[in-house]
Amino acid sequence: MTFRDFLDHAGKFLGEAQSPPQSLAETTVTRYYRASLVFSWIALEAFVNDMMGDFAALPEGLFSLHERAFLEERAVEFVVEGSDLGQFSLSGRRQFHRIDEKIMFLIAKFGKGTTIDKGSAWWQKFEVSKDKRNKIVHPRKDEFVDVALQDAQDALDVACDVIRVISRSVWGKEVDL
Repeated sequence: MTFRDFLDHAGKFLGEAQSPPQSLAETTVTRYYRASLVFSWIALEAFVNDMMGDFAALPEGLFSLHERAFLEERAVEFVVEGSDLGQFSLSGRRQFHRIDEKIMFLIAKFGKGTTIDKGSAWWQKFEVSKDKRNKIVHPRKDEFVDVALQDAQDALDVACDVIRVISRSVWGKEVDL
């Protein structure tokens, strides 16, 4: 599935939740809001991860060892035996990064001088939506997370906004959503 498929799912769940109120139970509406929010984030992560993978597939000499490790989400290790003794290399060990770190990297590395303003409205909305998403995906028994229409709509808007910002920064053009 592509990021567009996930955005489509998010939109459809949001639309279903906005059906005439009498036709859906309140718990069903809440489920649809949660599903829409989560699918919005899956779409954003799919877009970012696909872009990271595309850059990782480029010839090795284009990136420093640490940049390549970041793109491939692999750890850098110091080699203590064999023909590469005393050097650093990519290990087979996975080293995952947060979505905001990936976004910052893509824009800083490929954005032709563009940087992220963490005080900007789109980044602040991103942070609020990310916090809501994290509370849903990583639940705590002592914390209830309510998801309303505005939360689901904001998550979908944030995913689309961030995808647009990344594509404008990196490719210099809008992506079709």
